[in-house]
Amino acid sequence: MKNKSIGTKEYRNLTDFREELNLMEIPDIGNKVALIKTTGETKYGNMLDALSVVQIRGFKQISVKRLK
Repeated sequence: MKNKSIGTKEYRNLTDFREELNLMEIPDIGNKVALIKTTGETKYGNMLDALSVVQIRGFKQISVKRLK
């Protein structure tokens, strides 16, 4: 199976990302990967909240990259 993106979108903050991820319809595919790029100061608690939702939604691999 080829890689398939279910979308790329920018969010003002991780709280908005987490809330929308909870509502998204995510295809039932075997190896889901999430890539989160952050800018500026990211609060540790907000990142943990977002990552927990990503994990709950069935993503097997999560990559976080801080942009400068």
